[in-house]
Amino acid sequence: MKKVREDVNYKIQELRQDIEKEIANVRTEFACLIKKVDIICDVVPRFAKLYESMSPQIAQLSTTENKNFMEVFTMLKELKTLSSTLASSSLLSYEDLINKFSKFEALLVQQPTPLSRISTLLPTTDAPPASPGVQGEKGKSKVRRLEAKMRKWWERCFLLRSQHQNQ
Repeated sequence: MKKVREDVNYKIQELRQDIEKEIANVRTEFACLIKKVDIICDVVPRFAKLYESMSPQIAQLSTTENKNFMEVFTMLKELKTLSSTLASSSLLSYEDLINKFSKFEALLVQQPTPLSRISTLLPTTDAPPASPGVQGEKGKSKVRRLEAKMRKWWERCFLLRSQHQNQ
């Protein structure tokens, strides 16, 4: 009987130790949870204040981005129209067209517009626009240089479009 009592007391002691360990673990986890809640309660108002202070700047950036996108969009429409209607009877010179393409590239550098928004406006042909007639050898070499620049630009355009379509 004494041995049974000792065994029972030993088991009770083991259970108490296990319960004390569990209680210590719960208290530790609760303390960690309280720290996390305190951190969250401290951080959320800071983020709210930061957002409130940044909100006008974010709105201004959005407005600027939309304005720049509309400039790019308008320029691309104009370039598409010019490149599809360019003929030898056109009053627009190749230099003017190159200048417009350069301006367009500058707009893209200033505001990289997502290609998904402008890719539908790109020409569907890989051919560069028709070149206007130019008289004399000097004019022909100038046209060749300009055609080479145009070809490079078109190649870059179509490369970007094909990369976008593959995504």
